[in-house]
Amino acid sequence: MRETDLNGFDYKSAKEYVLLYITALKKTDKSILNTTEELKKWENRARLAEANNKFNLIEIADKKIREIKDRLLSLKAERDELKYKVDTLKQNLKRSKLDSQYSVDADKLLAEFQMLIGEENTTLNELKKLETENELDTLKEKLHKKSN
Repeated sequence: MRETDLNGFDYKSAKEYVLLYITALKKTDKSILNTTEELKKWENRARLAEANNKFNLIEIADKKIREIKDRLLSLKAERDELKYKVDTLKQNLKRSKLDSQYSVDADKLLAEFQMLIGEENTTLNELKKLETENELDTLKEKLHKKSN
């Protein structure tokens, strides 16, 4: 099963599943925002260290900036992937809702039908039995008339 496949879920479960992905996307967006703010702090620190000719601090700040940029790149890629999945899941959820409106539970329908007409259509069986008994009575009468 692919992550964006909602087959096998009822509508409520599918909706909750999609909500989990939306929540993950929101958390990733928040992480990107926090990481961007952290990057700005370190860039300011690097400029301050450079302005004061603190070369050892410049190296530390530059290293930290590279780490943060790598993390930011990774988070943005994760966000893009989650955004694609959320969009696909939302479309599948809409389709799932439409499909569930038109789908029929065959077992449930059969059970309801059997409750209405009786198990294995006992009415039809009783009619056939009466017809058979009637034919038998007719044959008995003919045999009785011939024997007399």
